[in-house]
Amino acid sequence: MANYRAVANGNWSSLATWQDDSLGYFANSTVLPTSADNVYSNNFTVTIDGVRNANLITNTAFTANVTLGAMSIPLMTSDFTPSGVASVSSSTNQFGGLGAYGAFDRNGGTFWESSSTTGAWLSYQFPTGKIIKKYGFFILFNFGQSPRTWTFEGSNNGTTWAVLDTQTNFTTSTNTFHQFDISSNVTSYLYYRINVTAVQNVAQRVTIPSLEMSEITTLYGVVVAGGGFTFANGGDLTCAATNGVINRDASGVYVVTFDLPSPSSATLRASTNTTPGVTNGRNILVQNTGTFNMVGDYGIQNNNSSGRATIWVNSGSPTINIIGDITNSQTQAANCATLWVFGGTPTINITGNVSGGSTNSINPINGNGIYSGVASTINITGNITVNSAVSIWLNAGGNLNLIGNATGGNSFVAINSSATIDLLGITTSGIGVQAVNASFVKVRGNVVNTNTFAAIYAPRVVIDNNVTSWQFKDSTNTITRTLYTAGVALGNPATNNVRLGTTYGPSLELTGTLIVPSPSNVLQGVGTDATVGTLLMTPADFWNYLISSGFTANSIGDRLQNASTVATTGGQIASYNI
Repeated sequence: MANYRAVANGNWSSLATWQDDSLGYFANSTVLPTSADNVYSNNFTVTIDGVRNANLITNTAFTANVTLGAMSIPLMTSDFTPSGVASVSSSTNQFGGLGAYGAFDRNGGTFWESSSTTGAWLSYQFPTGKIIKKYGFFILFNFGQSPRTWTFEGSNNGTTWAVLDTQTNFTTSTNTFHQFDISSNVTSYLYYRINVTAVQNVAQRVTIPSLEMSEITTLYGVVVAGGGFTFANGGDLTCAATNGVINRDASGVYVVTFDLPSPSSATLRASTNTTPGVTNGRNILVQNTGTFNMVGDYGIQNNNSSGRATIWVNSGSPTINIIGDITNSQTQAANCATLWVFGGTPTINITGNVSGGSTNSINPINGNGIYSGVASTINITGNITVNSAVSIWLNAGGNLNLIGNATGGNSFVAINSSATIDLLGITTSGIGVQAVNASFVKVRGNVVNTNTFAAIYAPRVVIDNNVTSWQFKDSTNTITRTLYTAGVALGNPATNNVRLGTTYGPSLELTGTLIVPSPSNVLQGVGTDATVGTLLMTPADFWNYLISSGFTANSIGDRLQNASTVATTGGQIASYNI
């Protein structure tokens, strides 16, 4: 694994953009970063063009063990290889100490440690003379054993030494590379050494993990956080690390920026957590109108630093497609949402689960998985659960369409919204609160009210005809009562008993035809199947009735039966009997 640092603004595909720590700061890389490498923006902007890979990317300055560079001294694998000679006044060779070359192997975990507590020196002999202009050493641990007072010296015979720099009572810091300018040196020397006469803590041995020397004074590796990575059209970056996008040092500075107009698109395949300890730390910025794809899990780590967001939507109307879970582990600071929609009118499609953090506060932007302060359209295929903060808070309207289950928590709802919410799945209230608190909810799945709490709290609720049940607990919280089941509409007649031409149900889904008793038993004003109305009969019904009554002499039926005879003889019917 190598560490790559940007040394100029440019494309990822350009070797001129990169320095590889195995080469030092003074030569461009010979190959591009791979999935095994860590990549630092180092206060430059790198454009991701084409399909690229890294282990992780970060917008911090490059802070690996070798900070000055190693073009003057090669990476040593022994005191004599590959070239030159590393030597010391004394060495313990214990606890990871490798002797002299341990300070020249570019590994902060190894070191040179003297066996003397009264001072010691560390030297490197070049094969040919060098005019060294800068030197420095890295301190990773054993702060008390780092140099405090020393001279940096040059020699051409290893016996007579010229003092090139003197430092007295210098205070060092752990995990820091300290570098010193000796650009006034104009003499070429074969030997250079640091001659330490005092360490930070009296009576400690001298320890130096890395010593570097350089023939130039202008260095690429200035320790300045910032910069970042942006996408060109069709850019596709994959980071192999579990936490592949890291913002360690920069407040309000983004590691990755999606900023492309439609119909352009870009893809980031990386999981990331907003790193703790960075107020307003934000990893991914999305704006403009393009289509941006993210494949990975996105979260916020627990830390008392406010204003953090892993994904920040700033403006425009982008389409954001996320495949992965959105979580929030925040327990302390306010104003921390994993996906924070600050501006614009985005459409966000999420395939994955969403959960809030553990922040016990009523602050709306506090531990949310998703917070939107503008009218967004959010489509989620996954489940919404709660720790101790609202998982999704939509504060300015819009639309939320959920295909999955929503479950309330102990004190906070899963979804709090002024948006229109469409629920297809099981919506279940929590132990101490509802699952959904909204102004308008469309229910297309089952609803379960547990612990005497309503699963849905809204002034307007529309129930789709695909809903199969709405289940409640009774006042004792022990008996489950199903108050709605599809096909049995409360207060309406059974489907097969509905009068002809009459419809029932909120969506007019209940229709049917009256089962009529025998005609002789149905009269006006007589109740039938708990309904009252007027009998409807066809002409055939009347005709058949009249024919059936033709037994009575001189009745209408009798006359009708003999109507043809009467008509033939020229007679007429003067009267009849009913």
